[in-house]
Amino acid sequence: PGGVCIWGRLVWGDNEPWVSKAYAVFFGTGSDDFDESASAELDNIASAYNGCDLSQIEILGYADSVGNSDANLKLSDERAMAVLAALESRDVLATRVRIVPMGDRTAPVAGEENPFERRAVVRLNSDF
Repeated sequence: PGGVCIWGRLVWGDNEPWVSKAYAVFFGTGSDDFDESASAELDNIASAYNGCDLSQIEILGYADSVGNSDANLKLSDERAMAVLAALESRDVLATRVRIVPMGDRTAPVAGEENPFERRAVVRLNSDF
């Protein structure tokens, strides 16, 4: 589950404030279609965001290294934008969102399908 807001600050578990919290949303092979676990994670992100004093939300899109690197960079951008659209539909305001397409540059093995790399990472960054 996500963090919660107390007095406008993000807190986690033992009520200790934190500066940044990351979530992962996963996708199907070669697409920007969410996998079956994405809806619950998007709900967690929206819940953690709701009412918090955040300086920025970063959405980093990733792709595995199957296929052309330019196409994977485009796909990673599409995945990040799909997450943004899903969060906006959950009342997350996109005024301080930074989209970062990472492509396949973090994939551990060139040309290998890796489900872990078919993701977008959402970072909620607090201001303190």
